[in-house]
Amino acid sequence: MASTKALETIAQFLLFLSILSFFISYNDLEQAKFDRISWKYADFKRVSKRRSVSLRSGDESRDKNKTRMYGIPKTGMKYVVIYNAVSKCGSRSLLSSLYSLYTPREVHVDVTRVLSIPTPYNASFLLRRVQSMKTPGFVSGHLPFNIYARDDVVHISMIRNPLERLISLYYFNLYGDAGGLRNKEFDKRWQGKKFDSLEELSNKDGYPQRQNLLWFFTGDERVRDDPERAVALAKSNILNHFIFIGILEEYNASVAIFEKLLPQVMNGLPSAYNKTMTERRDMYRTVNRTTPSTKTIEMLMENDKFLNYEFEIYYFVKQLFMELKKTFQIS
Repeated sequence: MASTKALETIAQFLLFLSILSFFISYNDLEQAKFDRISWKYADFKRVSKRRSVSLRSGDESRDKNKTRMYGIPKTGMKYVVIYNAVSKCGSRSLLSSLYSLYTPREVHVDVTRVLSIPTPYNASFLLRRVQSMKTPGFVSGHLPFNIYARDDVVHISMIRNPLERLISLYYFNLYGDAGGLRNKEFDKRWQGKKFDSLEELSNKDGYPQRQNLLWFFTGDERVRDDPERAVALAKSNILNHFIFIGILEEYNASVAIFEKLLPQVMNGLPSAYNKTMTERRDMYRTVNRTTPSTKTIEMLMENDKFLNYEFEIYYFVKQLFMELKKTFQIS
């Protein structure tokens, strides 16, 4: 009788532990969700403050003794390609083309949207993922630049005219594309407003829900605090850690240069891209986009100083692009 009662007590205790464990796990999950949402309002202030110190102290000095990577062909397949995909710069077109090449070549592919959210957990998770990835490897996402503790990493990207990107991003967030993809989290205050009607274009922050181009090439959200230093750091990172950055306005020439610089991993990319465009061009097109007035463009260029810094990076990359285009005799 006593033993039966003891067993019942143990069973009840175990049931209590299982219930307690469930609630702890549930709370951890909910806390994780909250952390992702509240990151930019709370934890980000602590980490970004620490990172801003390194930005101001001259991070570009870390590359003084590093051999320039940009535009130097890389043979073989013993490396990991990091695609820092700038939003609304044709990343899905490039990814669709690359996937058709990578499947038969057994390239290890890692593409995730979660890692694009700037939290300490995601940053450390991505570092571990890249560090342990087998070669040849390919990691993609709307990821900020970062330096990884391995020597076989090369970065690539695509950019476009910053003003055109800004307009495309705005209408994509509002209406999505013909394939049904859209930003469901876009602030409802902007719903139904054309680009021309945004009075907020004249304020210091400029465009709503915007990812600054410099962030993709510095990895620091506080580029607004010292944009001139951020531009210098971005240029240093581009020259020393990126093998190539394509130009959306010259997509065919860009994929041809990718093939020249990464011949084993991206051999056949121009043909794959042409096939992708034949099959999916209309799917990737932003819908309901209209051209803003000259007045709106002039106001934006005058008031949004960060857009001018983005143009400085754009023309810097475009100059490098034209040099490679001439070197490889690509029309």
